[in-house]
Amino acid sequence: MDIKIAVALIAGSITALGWVANHILSSRREAKRVEVQEKLDFTKEQLEKLYGPLAFVILEGRRTWSDLLTVLGRDIVFEGSNELPEHEQQTWKFWVDYEFLPRNRKIRDLLESNTHLIEGESIPKSYSDFIEHESSWRLRYARWEKEGGEYPWTSSTNWPNHFEKDVLNTFRVLKARQHKLSGFVTKGAQHLYGLPLSRKNFTLGSEG
Repeated sequence: MDIKIAVALIAGSITALGWVANHILSSRREAKRVEVQEKLDFTKEQLEKLYGPLAFVILEGRRTWSDLLTVLGRDIVFEGSNELPEHEQQTWKFWVDYEFLPRNRKIRDLLESNTHLIEGESIPKSYSDFIEHESSWRLRYARWEKEGGEYPWTSSTNWPNHFEKDVLNTFRVLKARQHKLSGFVTKGAQHLYGLPLSRKNFTLGSEG
């Protein structure tokens, strides 16, 4: 074979191999870019439609609960039983009518309409405990308003403090994830290639 032809064939083969390698690398970079962007978009949706509003409602609820305690002049509402002195009953009912039940309904509606955005593979137990608390109090109170009888001071189950903690902790995790993912997107696909998707830099699963 003529040496010039051989050299040309070798050069052509190298060029073709280089193009194939570059194409493979570019495809991998693009796949990672799409993966990161999809994760970022979903995280933003979680924050905007569910965990951001939930965090706001919960924090505001803590403030109004503190206001009630200030009005009552103590650091607990019910002392020893689910009863209140007669002069405090209207105060409690006012907070229930205009604060506690409406706020619980907001939380319920957020969860009900955004179940697909709940973090994790299943509904956390604290969320189920909140649903039980909200539904019990709502129905007991509605029945009292319609039929009278003994006043239902509270739900059949206590307010689940662990629900608040879970929501606020998830909010913080998602904000951190959003910041991290935004950094990867900003740097561009060329910086994503070759960067292992590990807990050290970016994990597509839970940060917990």
